[in-house]
Amino acid sequence: MSILQIVQNLTTEVAQIAWGLFLLAWGIGWALRGYTLASMSSVTLVVLLINRGLLRTLSTVNPRYMDYAAAATLLLTALYIYLNPNC
Repeated sequence: MSILQIVQNLTTEVAQIAWGLFLLAWGIGWALRGYTLASMSSVTLVVLLINRGLLRTLSTVNPRYMDYAAAATLLLTALYIYLNPNC
């Protein structure tokens, strides 16, 4: 096993752990906010997707596209909060 393979494997494992923690924290955040049904379903979905290999797939995606997805999610969330008077 070369050093390049070791670094690639380590990078993949760190990315998988980071995505898992991010998605878990996101689900817990929804739970703390009071959206019980949404939080239960999101945590269930996260666990199912993790088991199906989402993290392995995400580790092969170009990081720039993940940045675009995160920016779009933040913009949509801000728009929702701005337009929803109950927030």
